[in-house]
Amino acid sequence: MRCTLALLMALMASSGAAQNACGPYTRLAMQLDMKYGESIRLRGTTTTTVMEIWANPETRSWTILERFADGTSCIRANGENLVTFEPEIPGVDS
Repeated sequence: MRCTLALLMALMASSGAAQNACGPYTRLAMQLDMKYGESIRLRGTTTTTVMEIWANPETRSWTILERFADGTSCIRANGENLVTFEPEIPGVDS
């Protein structure tokens, strides 16, 4: 959980040019899938919205999408060179 939160914060700090593009969720989701080959990798809720991280593991592109209750969504950050990590298990050597 802490690793995921740290990753989200780091990704938001290094956001790309498409930041804050807004529109209907279905349209943005289709664009992320069809144009960039990204799919949802993580989803979490805040008190008012749903945050999603979309990614393409082959091209290493990523997008952070914020969903609102009225059906609209906004791209909050996007970029390249995504690196994923396996969770560390205390007491187990890797």
